[in-house]
Amino acid sequence: MPSVDADGCGIHYTQAGENPDAPAVVFLGDLGFGAWGWSWQYGALAGPCRVVVIDTRGAGRSDAPDGPYAMADLVGDLEAVLADCNIRTAHLVGCGQAARSR
Repeated sequence: MPSVDADGCGIHYTQAGENPDAPAVVFLGDLGFGAWGWSWQYGALAGPCRVVVIDTRGAGRSDAPDGPYAMADLVGDLEAVLADCNIRTAHLVGCGQAARSR
């Protein structure tokens, strides 16, 4: 499983489908969840698409620096992985729980 340094934080990811002409699909999980949460979707798309699944910072095999994590940190992680995979455009598939303020 490859990893990339995102501003001092090691971010691990899995990639399948090396065809540079295939559409890229990137799976992003909620904080605290690793790439394992996308195993069924990953397997279904790997082949016709170039698929990347990221272990979110603080989960899976990615580093877990002290938080809290800002949105800029998570965006920087994604940008570092995309650059490492040489992907300029991608379909993003994500899940997460929106924070609410009262």
